Amino acid sequence: MVEKAQDRFWRQNNPIMWGVLATASVVAFGAWTAAQPVCQTYFWFLRNCSGTKWAAFLDAGPNEVGDTLAGFAGALAFVWLISTVWLQGQELVAQRKELVLSRAEYEKMVIAMEAQAVAMGEQSALFTDERKQREYDRAARHLQSLLEGLVGRFEAQADFENNGDNSGSSFGSVFVERKGRGVNEYLEASLSRLSLYWDLVDEGDTEVLAPDKVFENNRQAYALIYEIACSISAIRDSLEVDQRQRLRNLNFDDLKKQINRFRDAVL
Repeated sequence: MVEKAQDRFWRQNNPIMWGVLATASVVAFGAWTAAQPVCQTYFWFLRNCSGTKWAAFLDAGPNEVGDTLAGFAGALAFVWLISTVWLQGQELVAQRKELVLSRAEYEKMVIAMEAQAVAMGEQSALFTDERKQREYDRAARHLQSLLEGLVGRFEAQADFENNGDNSGSSFGSVFVERKGRGVNEYLEASLSRLSLYWDLVDEGDTEVLAPDKVFENNRQAYALIYEIACSISAIRDSLEVDQRQRLRNLNFDDLKKQINRFRDAVL
């Protein structure tokens, strides 16, 4: 540590070292001057030397002593003024370098933060997409459950009509049997059957069972069918595009319209 401190002190661009050396030089010059004899020059350059300047300084009056000390102190002040300015200049250069490095680090930090913000934004968007997809999947499963429930109520009503007293018309049951058909195929067949039924009712065909008789002994079935249809309409906006297209392909609005026509007859 001592060697390193010495190396730092004796480096060429150390203003403190040069200040100390300059101070030592001024002191040495003052000591040399004090040791010089006091000489007086006469006519024809004749000189008379006696005693030293140090002795003359000690015997001098207050004004002369003050002037001598002021000159000596001024020389030292000038030396250390230059050293101080030099030292401050080095400190400013070091501060400037530190500022440049700090700015570079700050720019790196800003770039890193921007990259992190972008990554967080992408991650947030990914989480949002995943959440939406989970909601879509949940809504699709809910829709499938409701459609299967609607198919089940249609099947139950078809069995009720075929096995009950409401099958006394030549038209037969208003609701069709499933016969192994899938959900979409069965609902399309049900819509076709209900549309045909209401067309005959509107034409006044007496061979079909009157609307108020279809659910006469099974009003609870209509309430369940109507509730399921309303539930499907309620979740339409939460469905993904393909599921909404599925409902359009099934002509669900028309199917619900056919179901709602029983309202006036049943309720």
